[in-house]
Amino acid sequence: MNGLPDGWERYRLSTEEAQWRLSDFGEPVLRATKLVEGREIKELQATYKKAPGIYFWLMNVGSSEYKIYIGKTKSLSYRVANYIADFQPHSPNDFKLRVFEFFVGELVPSASMSLFFARKDVSEITDAENKALEKYKWPLLNQRAEPTPEAKAQLRDAFTTFYQSSFEAKLKA
Repeated sequence: MNGLPDGWERYRLSTEEAQWRLSDFGEPVLRATKLVEGREIKELQATYKKAPGIYFWLMNVGSSEYKIYIGKTKSLSYRVANYIADFQPHSPNDFKLRVFEFFVGELVPSASMSLFFARKDVSEITDAENKALEKYKWPLLNQRAEPTPEAKAQLRDAFTTFYQSSFEAKLKA
């Protein structure tokens, strides 16, 4: 076993999906990376500054790849910057990939992420993303989150505290 619980098997990239991935996305634009700013990410950002398309994050554990997330973007450079940025209250969904990376790192420290990208015209990205989601059977993070009631309440309370403090700060000024 690779250190992952059994539930991960449904997200393992099959041989057929690996062939599709090669024809749909080609070689990775980031290989076996961590979501922190570094040379590889800076090179990607320079190369794909205004590149629209769809992207596919895969997690690598040993010789296996797992389907993590498919998304669309008008600029891959900008999108990757969102993923490596610190938590942004106005866009908490961007932080989920970093939370995921930390979670998996606790289970399997050798796990890493690879990013695949297919350039598409901006007018095609929504349709291309939807087709990829169906084709690759909805990767892990593309599925609606189902937190516990306690976790949902904690998020609600933290969100309330955050916004109340900003209201108070604005009204004191």
